[in-house]
Amino acid sequence: MHTFLYELNYFRYLGQRKTRNEKGVVHPVDEYILSLEGTQQEIISLFHMHLKESHGLTPKLHWSIPTYYGKKLICYLNPISKGGVELAFFRGSQLSNAHSLLQSKGRKLVSGIELYDLYSLPIQPIDEIIREAITLDGLVR
Repeated sequence: MHTFLYELNYFRYLGQRKTRNEKGVVHPVDEYILSLEGTQQEIISLFHMHLKESHGLTPKLHWSIPTYYGKKLICYLNPISKGGVELAFFRGSQLSNAHSLLQSKGRKLVSGIELYDLYSLPIQPIDEIIREAITLDGLVR
């Protein structure tokens, strides 16, 4: 949890500075996150930094939401009603779901975790799911 909170505070710092790349452009995912408010912004900020910095995934804005790539699409962060966020895994149906956190909601490939409160997140199990999804992505040819 400590690393996650550090990443959240770092993103808040970046948001205040409106960081830009070497061409002077703010990354579209960062702009998107900064356009959100409240809990959705906090949760997406936290996972954006964690997926990007700790796991080395490449963020892109696709389908008007933040998506994260290794070799292929691994996961995305989708704001949902009631102020929550779904961390969805593109190949979620192939993950073990050892902690019973993933929900398919009738989808054939995608499974996700609905997140509503930054401070009661099951961090360790979520990180295990992220690592498993990255491992699965490594098997793609």
